[in-house]
Amino acid sequence: MSSTAGETNVIDALPFLKTSDDAVWDRAKRTRDSYYEAIDARLKAAKVQALLRKSGDHVFPPWLHMEAWVAPPRRLNRPDSGQVRAGLVITVDAKPYHEEQIVTSAELMHGNRRIAVSEKKDFRAANAAEWAMYALGQGPKPSNYHPVSDAIIGMLIGFIPFVENPNVNKIRKPFRPSIWKSGLPAVLGLGGLILAGYGALRIINLDRYYEAPGPYVLLILLGAALMLAAMALGRRRINVISVANAPRTPPRDLGMVDSWHTLVPGLGDRFEAAKQRVFAKLLDSDVIGAKSFVEAYNFRTPMHFEERERVVLIKGQSVLHVHFYKFGSDLFVGWDAYLNWARWSDNVVVSKRVEKGCAIEFREVRQGLYIPNQFDLIDLNSMSEFVHKRLEVEIRALMKEFNIDQEIDFAIIRGDRESALDSAKHGTREKKGRGWSSRKEFARVGPE
Repeated sequence: MSSTAGETNVIDALPFLKTSDDAVWDRAKRTRDSYYEAIDARLKAAKVQALLRKSGDHVFPPWLHMEAWVAPPRRLNRPDSGQVRAGLVITVDAKPYHEEQIVTSAELMHGNRRIAVSEKKDFRAANAAEWAMYALGQGPKPSNYHPVSDAIIGMLIGFIPFVENPNVNKIRKPFRPSIWKSGLPAVLGLGGLILAGYGALRIINLDRYYEAPGPYVLLILLGAALMLAAMALGRRRINVISVANAPRTPPRDLGMVDSWHTLVPGLGDRFEAAKQRVFAKLLDSDVIGAKSFVEAYNFRTPMHFEERERVVLIKGQSVLHVHFYKFGSDLFVGWDAYLNWARWSDNVVVSKRVEKGCAIEFREVRQGLYIPNQFDLIDLNSMSEFVHKRLEVEIRALMKEFNIDQEIDFAIIRGDRESALDSAKHGTREKKGRGWSSRKEFARVGPE
């Protein structure tokens, strides 16, 4: 039940996914953050500099990634011994209908040695730090990594009926399939078919056995009654869909449409003042119904790893990034406009259960494909013009205030409108946690 201004007891029956500030995916992100903080603290305590980064808040499932080059074994006593590649990838997944709603997968590499766990239930922040230090060769094997004993327990339990494997993250009892109730129509239908078929065959062969057809006619009638009962049970059930809440943060799969950028001479020395002034104007975007915030993003270069800030404006499936950087004594300012091809989808069916005459499907929310339309493009055009106009006014005012006499090109670089809405040209990108492309090298990715 929900209510709006001037109305009470209004039923919210809109056919859209419900969102929450504390969805299971939000808890997964908080778990990733706890892992990151624990590893970062352990690295600082050990006085080790390693490349540690985590996914953006719009990436699902969330992950963190550590890379390092460490010294080779001491037995390799030579001046040109080189270094050993080490790394760790941790991915946090959400399982809202399972006994443990947050599970963790980890993959570790140290030279040619690799260990991994998948969807581990007992994975805490302290365990994440253990995995990181073991990857660097500065600690024992993680305390929650015991593949031999887990395999033995799994084999032994496999021979014992009605005993559940403690290492398996099972679906919680209220959401498990009710086999008897779910299969009752099928059992009745199959039983009726067998009885009717058997009775029909006996009647066909009556000449051999010299028997009266009466009992077999009754079998046929009983079989038909069972099949009708099965059909009636199936038709009486109401199909119900239960979907876990989605987080308010949407996933992103961006396709660029328009952009604009320029270099303003002489404003680099006044960067902080100019930044605060421009950001204040852009963050006041409520007038167009957009959400705006400052977001940190990072990317890898051939020689180092950089982290910067940008202003992000989101209105529906329209996303706009505003860049504002110091470039020597000059100021770089620009924006990129994107259409978001991702959305929350409820297509993953975890379990089906029959309860009180209802057939219930329990579904998870996962990142799915959204195909933008002309109205999304209209929103993006409007938001781009809004941002561009405010940037132009502020930049011209700053240049006049500081007596900068320079021609600035404010022409927007327009993208192909037909390609912007063409799913074939956008392509599909598989969303996974960070991993390695081979036994020796990490898979590389660009900015989030």
